[in-house]
Amino acid sequence: MRFGSKITICITLLLALVFGLGGSVLISSAFDQAVERERTNAMSSHQLVLYALNSVSASSSVSNYEHFKSALSQLDSQNYHTWKSLRLTSGDEIIYRSDFSYFSNEPMNISDEDVWVSVILEYNGMYFMQITSQFSVNDDVFYLDGLYDI
Repeated sequence: MRFGSKITICITLLLALVFGLGGSVLISSAFDQAVERERTNAMSSHQLVLYALNSVSASSSVSNYEHFKSALSQLDSQNYHTWKSLRLTSGDEIIYRSDFSYFSNEPMNISDEDVWVSVILEYNGMYFMQITSQFSVNDDVFYLDGLYDI
C-alpha cells in the first residue's frame, strides 16, 4: 500500500471518530436540555396545583379535608392538565389518588416546606417524573405527588 493511501485511510478514520464523538456529545446535550425543560414545565404545573390547594384551604372551613378531594378531582377531570396522575397524602392516609397511580413509595426526605424532590420512574417502557412537595394547613402536613409524562 502506498503512503498516500495510508494517510487517506488514517484521516478518514480520524474524521469518523471526531464526528462520532461530536454527534454523541450533541445528542446528549440536546437530551439533557429536553429533560430539564420537561422538569421545569412539570414543576410549574405542580406549583399551580399547590396554589389551588392553598386557595381551597384558605377559603374552606371544613376540617375533614373533603375540599381537597373535591378540588383535585375537578382539576383531574379537566383535559388540559399536564400531569398523568396526582396523589395527596397526610401521614399514612391517602386523601386523593388519580386513576393511574404508579408512584414511588420510597421516602422522599423533604425537610423544608419549599423543598421539591423529583425522581424519574420507568413503567412499561414509559418514563415519568414524580415530583413531591409538602405544604401545611393548620397543624397538618400534606404531601402532594404529581406524576408527569416525559
